[in-house]
Amino acid sequence: MWNSPFVHPATMFRKESLVRVKGYRYAKETRRAEDIDLFMRMYAKGMKGYNISESLLRYYVNPYAMKKRKYKYRIDEAIVRYKGYKMLGLMPKGLLYVIKPLVVGLIPKGMILNLQKRIYR
Repeated sequence: MWNSPFVHPATMFRKESLVRVKGYRYAKETRRAEDIDLFMRMYAKGMKGYNISESLLRYYVNPYAMKKRKYKYRIDEAIVRYKGYKMLGLMPKGLLYVIKPLVVGLIPKGMILNLQKRIYR
C-alpha cells in the first residue's frame, strides 16, 4: 500500500484486462496518478499483477522536472488513493497511505531526490 509495486513505463497488460476496466480513466485527479488508479481498479476486479525479477528498465528521474511538480498533483494522488482503497475495502486502514503524498509533498525536493538515490540504487 505504500508504493505502487510496478514501474509504470515497464508494465504490460492483456488487452482483455484493460477493456474489462475500461482502460485508463481520464479525470482531474488522475492527471499524475493514472497508473495507481488503473492498478487499483484492476485489483478491485480480482485481477493480479506480477513482477519479473529481471531488471528490464533503467529509469531516470530528472531532478529539474521533479522540482517543477506542483502540490496540487499530490492532492489529486491522495484523492485517487482514497477512492481506490475505499473500493478495495481497505479503509480506514488505508488512511495513512492516503495522506502519504500530502506529507511527502511538504518535504524539500532535494531531500527526496537524495533519499531516492539511496533507496533505489
